[in-house]
Amino acid sequence: MEQFRNIGIIGRLGSSQVLDTIRRLKKFLLDRHLHVILEDTIAEVLPGHGLQTSTRKLLGEVCDLVIVVGGDGSLLGAARALARHNIPVLGINRGNLGFLTDIRPDELEEKVAEVLDGHYLVENRFLLQAEVRRHHEAIGQAPGIELLAANVAIRDAGRTLGELDVVLRDRDGVHHLELAIKLYLGPQEASLDPHAWLGPGCHDRLGSKLAHLKGHQLPMSEGAHSREVLARLGVEQVQAHVWLGGYLFYPWPGHAEPPAGANPQHLRGRWVRRREWVMAEGEHWQPLQRHAWLAPARIEAGEGWTVEQFAAWLHVLERQAPAQLLVRLEPDAEGAWQEAERVFLVADDWPHVPGA
Repeated sequence: MEQFRNIGIIGRLGSSQVLDTIRRLKKFLLDRHLHVILEDTIAEVLPGHGLQTSTRKLLGEVCDLVIVVGGDGSLLGAARALARHNIPVLGINRGNLGFLTDIRPDELEEKVAEVLDGHYLVENRFLLQAEVRRHHEAIGQAPGIELLAANVAIRDAGRTLGELDVVLRDRDGVHHLELAIKLYLGPQEASLDPHAWLGPGCHDRLGSKLAHLKGHQLPMSEGAHSREVLARLGVEQVQAHVWLGGYLFYPWPGHAEPPAGANPQHLRGRWVRRREWVMAEGEHWQPLQRHAWLAPARIEAGEGWTVEQFAAWLHVLERQAPAQLLVRLEPDAEGAWQEAERVFLVADDWPHVPGA
């Protein structure tokens, strides 16, 4: 296994938890006598760090490994910038779900040490170049649609206040869009309250996310500092909107009403406690890794699990394991396996589990 000596650190802006984790990571790496390089944007909000700094793109030229502290968006953004350098990227989760950022903050030292000691597997991924399209045209080329900016950082004297996800112009004016994809599990008792819907790790609630969007992210484009940034884009008036996608999971057995305001056509699944799990004869189930949670599963012929493989996996799964996303698969005309439904398998005492 390759030995890593020059370690780059990239962090998501606007989070004190990210900064705390970076400080821990920095100390841990320096204690191992490694050369640590900070991305310049995160270095600006870490006064007195005493480290070499670099732009994100140049990190790929001087580092053997880059560690990203943030959520999946942070990891994907870093991977996109570093792809041409073909260096490994490791994620420490400071988002909510962590589909791709596998290391939890409480296991930082243990898991990073394993990687540095050569106990790791490299998971190669390919990079897709894509365009957001509307009416079969790229959004930047669609008649009457102009993408003005994306991921616009709003700062106050070096302190990051947040970001505007997307700013675009159409015939109705200029729009500030906030985008998010989430997974929430519903309550067993009847309730329309969005706060009753929990993330699978129990650290996130739909009601809290909606409140944050309404109270912080959407009004951000109205603030004085945002107005200055928007003015440089030639924008005087802006309308704020949110697009919140993902899945809602309903208790099984049991019944839950959709949270207030949910789209009637929202994507849905079920969740079940370990003691109540049953599998009908002839069904094929398989767990999904977190990086595959966002899209309907498709598994090539020959790669689907047998009933015996799934039973063996379930037998050794710890009773207090984190929530596992399972998919029931059915064969398609080409012999591949397509997702027919999805279920979160949770511990018997979920959501009252250790660490939740």
